Amino acid sequence: MNESETRAELIDPKLKACGWGVVEGSKILREQNDFFEFRILN
Repeated sequence: MNESETRAELIDPKLKACGWGVVEGSKILREQNDFFEFRILN
């Protein structure tokens, strides 16, 4: 199980049970992993 699976299967359900993402004005945001290619120029 990786980190994103752990969150999806174990953490997010508990947050929702406490009202996060269900109660108006609350939200659960997903992590966003942006990888940018870069080059070192001499």
